[in-house]
Amino acid sequence: MAHPSVPVPPGDPVDTLLANVAARRDELVALTQALVRIPTVNPPGDAYEACARRLGERLAARGFAVEYVRAHGAPGDS
Repeated sequence: MAHPSVPVPPGDPVDTLLANVAARRDELVALTQALVRIPTVNPPGDAYEACARRLGERLAARGFAVEYVRAHGAPGDS
C-alpha cells in the first residue's frame, strides 16, 4: 500500500517501492531506531514481547488485526 503522500507512479514496481521508501525515510529510520533500542538479547530472547507490542501497535494503528501468540516452551519462552 502506498503512503498517502506519495503518488504511485505506473511502471516498475521496484521504482515504486524505492520512491515510497525514500518519501518515508525519516519515519522508517525512527522506527528502526526505536526497535534497535529494545534489548532483544539472544540467547535467551529477552524483551521479545516489548518488540512485538511495538510493531503490533504500529500495525493496529494502520488497520491491521494483530494477535500475539506466546511461544510456550521455546528458549526464553518468548
